[in-house]
Amino acid sequence: MKKVLHKITLVLALLFSATTLTSCGEDFWDDVSDSVWIEDNLLGSWLIVDIFAEYYDDCPYYCGDAMDFYSDGVMQSRSGNRVFEEGYWDVRGREIHIDFDGDYKTDLYAYVRDIDYNYMLLDVRDYAGKYATRYTLKFVRY
Repeated sequence: MKKVLHKITLVLALLFSATTLTSCGEDFWDDVSDSVWIEDNLLGSWLIVDIFAEYYDDCPYYCGDAMDFYSDGVMQSRSGNRVFEEGYWDVRGREIHIDFDGDYKTDLYAYVRDIDYNYMLLDVRDYAGKYATRYTLKFVRY
């Protein structure tokens, strides 16, 4: 009887630890590691190669425009050699927040859907224009 009771106790302990001490979610993308990893890979120049928007006017950018992210937190958008937008960027988890007018409010919010050293896909909410618009930008390192 003691052996059966001992085995039942072991099985219950195993089931308890297997169900409460494990997680179904992926722990890789926590906020701290995301921010550091994205910041390190975001630095440099990125060329827009594709734009997905519901309406043509929703996105102020064109294929061939570039975005430059500098280590001092400055971001520039340019078409060829002409800089047409400048602001400050900050990464919070998988989100990039850009302030163009220095009022400490997010003017461009971008969720990093995918990024590696040479490729980036951003889901953007643009609050800088008259209306908040949404679009997706696909980049390659430039």
